[in-house]
Amino acid sequence: MRALPSTLAAVDRITGNLSVMFLRPNRFEAVQGLVDHLNPHGQLVLTFPSLGTFDSLWCRIDREMATRNLTVERDRLAAYVAERPSAEDSRGWLNTLGLERIEVAEWPLEIKTGSGEMFLHHPLLRGGFLDDAYECFDDQHLADQVMQAVAEDMSSFTPLIAQRCVLSGWKKKEQPNILFDRRGRIFHPPAPAAPRRGPSRDECARSMRSVKDSQAAPSERLEVEKRRSGQVALLDRRARTIGMCSLDALSEGQSGCSSEREV
Repeated sequence: MRALPSTLAAVDRITGNLSVMFLRPNRFEAVQGLVDHLNPHGQLVLTFPSLGTFDSLWCRIDREMATRNLTVERDRLAAYVAERPSAEDSRGWLNTLGLERIEVAEWPLEIKTGSGEMFLHHPLLRGGFLDDAYECFDDQHLADQVMQAVAEDMSSFTPLIAQRCVLSGWKKKEQPNILFDRRGRIFHPPAPAAPRRGPSRDECARSMRSVKDSQAAPSERLEVEKRRSGQVALLDRRARTIGMCSLDALSEGQSGCSSEREV
């Protein structure tokens, strides 16, 4: 499941029970490989013990390690517990992979067990969860001593509660491309720049008038400029300027012009 071959045919549904816990450390990449083998509109359903599972047990083991000054082993145990994904982590995986109709839910489950050897060889615990605790030790004889002491102290960490998490999502018709940087982390490209605002209608009109004025004949430009300044140029039939009159005088029917404005 960690690396399905590309030649494997796509399917309509993929399910896995307790599978995500065994896909470490690259759980997201493993889930991405599963999604790649889904047909469009196919469904992915996975269950796993999420963050918080057997917290009381890990705390008891940590206390026993602290009593024996096992610093290295405690660090390894803490790293193991912190690495377990939460329900929100799994939701983030499916969101990043572009799935839709995502559902994530958790249900607590109490694990009943006896003490001593019954606990150490419990079918649900040994071969999975307890093995992770044993892996924190280089000296397996020391591991046996620590775990035996824990197993004889059942009352300190019961009830033993597992958090069962189930996640489900449906593949869209078109999936987004997931990019990674050189360190293998998901690369989020920057958001596209906002489109440039085009000129407004008024700006376009002013620009068109400016172009039209610049292309006008000299006499026409003179008339336009004088009208803007509150004056009008009087032209004869040969388009020669013969005088300047104010717009007010023109509106009153006066055609006379001062001698200072005559040309």
